[in-house]
Amino acid sequence: MTAKQRRQPELLVITGLSGSGKTHVSRALEDAGWFCVDNLPMALVPAFAELARRSPELQHTALVVDLRERGFTELHVCGLARDYCVAWTAADARAAGFDVTVVEEACRAINP
Repeated sequence: MTAKQRRQPELLVITGLSGSGKTHVSRALEDAGWFCVDNLPMALVPAFAELARRSPELQHTALVVDLRERGFTELHVCGLARDYCVAWTAADARAAGFDVTVVEEACRAINP
């Protein structure tokens, strides 16, 4: 397989507030064969992304980062269970002081 034919690596960034389930998500991904890094400082993300791009062993990589580390103030939320998980995440983030937008076209409700 040539370098051009090689599939581009997947880099998933998992973010959220304390208690939002980031660790549970990373554990599930590890069980599925992903390489996960928890609490990587934002300053190291570009270098790590380059490492993942170059390393065949890191084709499926997830990073767990804290939204508050770099002064994020705006959050765009989407996902399944708009009427439960997405709604609760948006409410919790607003209560924590974030400016929250729910991306409706990227959501699906459990109870339509």
